Amino acid sequence: MGVFVLEIYTNGWSFQPFSCPATCAGGMPCYEDGTLCQANPLLGPTVAVLDGLGAKNDVAIFEHGEWWRIAACNWLHAGVIHLVLNLAAIWAVGGELERTFGLWRVGFLYIFSGLFGTCASIVFLPGTLSVGASASVFGLVG
Repeated sequence: MGVFVLEIYTNGWSFQPFSCPATCAGGMPCYEDGTLCQANPLLGPTVAVLDGLGAKNDVAIFEHGEWWRIAACNWLHAGVIHLVLNLAAIWAVGGELERTFGLWRVGFLYIFSGLFGTCASIVFLPGTLSVGASASVFGLVG
C-alpha cells in the first residue's frame, strides 16, 4: 500500500484517466485540447512512472545491470483496481495459510514465488513491462 502511495506521489498526486477522450493526428490518443493522453484503465500512474520505480524491464535488467527490478516489480501495482484485487486475494488465501504454517514460512513462499514469477516472465514474456504481486499470490494459492 505504501509503495502505491509512492507511485501516485511520483505521478504528481494524480491518476491517469480510464480512457482518452479524443484521437489526434496519427491516431495517437489525446485530450480535446490536443495534448497527448496516456490512459490507465486500472486507475493508476503512467507507464513511465512504473518503469522509473522498478517495473520488470528486460533491457534495464540485462543491459544496464538493474537486477533489483526482479524484486521491486513485485511491490508495484498498475492501479487501484490491480492493488485491491491482489489485496483481496491475499486476504482470502493468506490468513488461513499463516495460521496453519506460520508467518515466516508463508512470507518466504510469498517472496520466493514473486521472484520465481518474475524470472519466468523474463523468459516467457521478454520485452513486456510488468508489475504486480500476482506471481506471489498464485504461489500462495498453489
